[in-house]
Amino acid sequence: YQADAKRATLFAAVIIVGLVAIQLRHPIRVFLAFIPVMLGLLWTLGLMNYAGFRANPLSITVFLLVIGIGIDNGIYMVARTRQIGAEAAATELLRPMLLTSGTNVLSFGTLMFASNGMIRSLGYVLTFGVGASLLAAMFVLPPIMRWMTHPAGHPPKAA
Repeated sequence: YQADAKRATLFAAVIIVGLVAIQLRHPIRVFLAFIPVMLGLLWTLGLMNYAGFRANPLSITVFLLVIGIGIDNGIYMVARTRQIGAEAAATELLRPMLLTSGTNVLSFGTLMFASNGMIRSLGYVLTFGVGASLLAAMFVLPPIMRWMTHPAGHPPKAA
């Protein structure tokens, strides 16, 4: 199982990065789109460790779902920032990102109440992961995008 899980994870990662690269067409934009996912996974691992949850084969596989769901917000934020700027993109995308990721968090969150330990851990991992990716996309990525478009000492030009 572990060999198959590693192979599937690597295959999925290559496909996801390739698709994001095709969509965003620039390595820095691809990296920026993955910031919410990377932070979400890191925060999830930290929360799991703090709460005493141990990774099991199912929860590790579930990280692929977190990546797939979490990358959406990063892609939307990066692409929309290119079109209308970081502040406007963050404002415009707040409600849609809350609705899409929020419904995933609420749906997968119900699994946290399962009697089966593996299913319960799946619920925790998905809820923590998608929630953390959403928070990173909403509160970490916009300031980074703003800083990249208007570095310190170079404010936007007056209209």
